[in-house]
Amino acid sequence: MQVRSVEDIGGVIRDARLRHGLTQEDLAKDAGVTARWLRAIERGKPGAEIGLILRVISRLGIEINMSDPVRRPATTNFREDEFPDIDEILGGLTP
Repeated sequence: MQVRSVEDIGGVIRDARLRHGLTQEDLAKDAGVTARWLRAIERGKPGAEIGLILRVISRLGIEINMSDPVRRPATTNFREDEFPDIDEILGGLTP
């Protein structure tokens, strides 16, 4: 899922909390935040401290994968998630 707004982050947290069967109070206590703070985050509170958000996300087992939108030069034939095979680069040459 691509997260593009604070509302998206809040939705991910809420959905994961519900999948885990946790109340806002339970998750807040476990993550060391207040239930009021968690309710605000789930509603998309702007300006929330990222460290606290990461703590809540960690407690829910959510993984964050970030990617740089800068693409490789057009001359490369490899997908961004692949590493080039040296044999393919050298054309199967042996010394």
